[in-house]
Amino acid sequence: MTEALIGMHLQKEPDIAKTTRALLALIKQFIRPLTGHRLCRQSSASDVAAEVIQQQESLRLLGLAFQGIREEQKLSVSELTKTSGIAENRIQALEAGELDADLEMLLALGDGLGIRISALFIRAEKLSKEAGHED
Repeated sequence: MTEALIGMHLQKEPDIAKTTRALLALIKQFIRPLTGHRLCRQSSASDVAAEVIQQQESLRLLGLAFQGIREEQKLSVSELTKTSGIAENRIQALEAGELDADLEMLLALGDGLGIRISALFIRAEKLSKEAGHED
């Protein structure tokens, strides 16, 4: 319906009509995949809140796991910055559970600590079980 209205209005101006059709095609291309995303589906506020809380808890546990491994190796954050190339503030944010690190960052930190990143996830899972979380 929107397309028909825009089409009728823009028949008078063919250059704008071409541009508008191209923009609508692009919008459709990107909007359709998003409508299947779990947060775009109709969910209750409590479902969305629970998912956000779970993600925050996962980040917190990952940060604690990372900090524990770093401290076991008796490395300071500044020393790890030198060996990994990751800025101190990003390491601190990760340890505080405030940063959702990407794979590249985790690999660099793993190299800096001399561990495989799987050890980090195993530690986080162990912390989760100790805290009584069901996973």
